[in-house]
Amino acid sequence: MQLWGRIMRGHRTQQQMTLDLPEGELPLVAKVKLCVDEMVLQMDLPRPIWFAGNEKDILDFGRTEFHQDHFIEPINFTRFELELIDEEDKDFGL
Repeated sequence: MQLWGRIMRGHRTQQQMTLDLPEGELPLVAKVKLCVDEMVLQMDLPRPIWFAGNEKDILDFGRTEFHQDHFIEPINFTRFELELIDEEDKDFGL
């Protein structure tokens, strides 16, 4: 499984990247948080604050997003979106 992260300004993607979730016994949310830590380092972003709603969205819908209220310092983008990608679930109609 992979995590796709993208920085949005309005409706435009400013930056994006995909990382493989770590293997092992960790819960899904912990794996996602490890990937987010790596993404913010590579994208040179502040680390977002996780609210209970973000964890619920990842578990229920496989996606979540962070806005200005998730960051301590001002950001120069509209939102930071995360989405889980499961290669096994993709159906390309072939």
